[in-house]
Amino acid sequence: MSTPPPPPALSPAASFHGPALAGIVVATMMYGMCVLQALSYYERFPKDPLWMKAYVGILMLTETLNSGFTIAWIYGVLITNWGNILALAELNWLLATEPAMIGIMACLAQNFFAWRIKSLTESWYIPIAILLLSITALVGGLVFSAAFATYPFAASLATERSARVLASIWLVPPTIADALITVTLSLHLRKSRSGIKRTETIINSIIRTTVQNGMLTTVIAVVDLACFLAMPASGIHVGFNFPLGKAYTNSVLSSLNARSRLRNMNGENQWSRSDHGQISSSQQQHQRATESKSRTVPEVYVAVEMQRRGDPATGEPDSSTDNLDSKTQGL
Repeated sequence: MSTPPPPPALSPAASFHGPALAGIVVATMMYGMCVLQALSYYERFPKDPLWMKAYVGILMLTETLNSGFTIAWIYGVLITNWGNILALAELNWLLATEPAMIGIMACLAQNFFAWRIKSLTESWYIPIAILLLSITALVGGLVFSAAFATYPFAASLATERSARVLASIWLVPPTIADALITVTLSLHLRKSRSGIKRTETIINSIIRTTVQNGMLTTVIAVVDLACFLAMPASGIHVGFNFPLGKAYTNSVLSSLNARSRLRNMNGENQWSRSDHGQISSSQQQHQRATESKSRTVPEVYVAVEMQRRGDPATGEPDSSTDNLDSKTQGL
């Protein structure tokens, strides 16, 4: 009776390229979400300033390049070099761009939220801290990418001490910055509670969006770093690298697009300069009619002044029923 053949050995691509392929699939789906959100932004907010539109364009250009590099890398390793064991062990420049690209995307996203915090709190302390942390992460990502030239094989990432140090410099500062952004915005919004039911609904919605966006990037970065430091040889950390940049871009775009939803919750349409002129004209007519009546029928009036504050991103007037729309856009 013949003995059964021995089970096949584990594929040499399973430990490193398996998690990488899974991460690239998830990242590609998230890239599609980013494209839809970017198109929605340009459609919904055509009157946003040019610099804001250019900023979104730069985000999407960076995301597109990053997706192209990672897909080209995994295709070259698993398809073009199929059966080439040496190609599985080598690191090339396409993969080396990943830390730098994520550092750029994290820096762009976190500086955007730092600007938002400055607009809301009118304080420089937290925004400067976020700026310094994001720049540190950017420099760490650029240095880590450059250091890939000294790590010719994937196993070097697990054995070289310098790789762990650079990965920590690359991932720890943006994680702290994400936590600062989430906590600062949440605390500031909680202070804006007024007891009005509609206002409370809007604030709760903004807080949920803020926490979800901040926690998504924080969790991915923490799990990525933990897996890299605890199980560097497993390659599981690679699967979390690729979706991280998409999470940063998605948080910015979802925050920008949330402005229309918040305005709808507040029972208002999007404001434009012509709308503001018409409303101002109608208010003046109403004021003149009120003054005319007051001269003939003496009554006691309680005047309530409703202040209209400008949108810090667009410069357009916004309703300020608690100043929520203008203060919370983009959160």
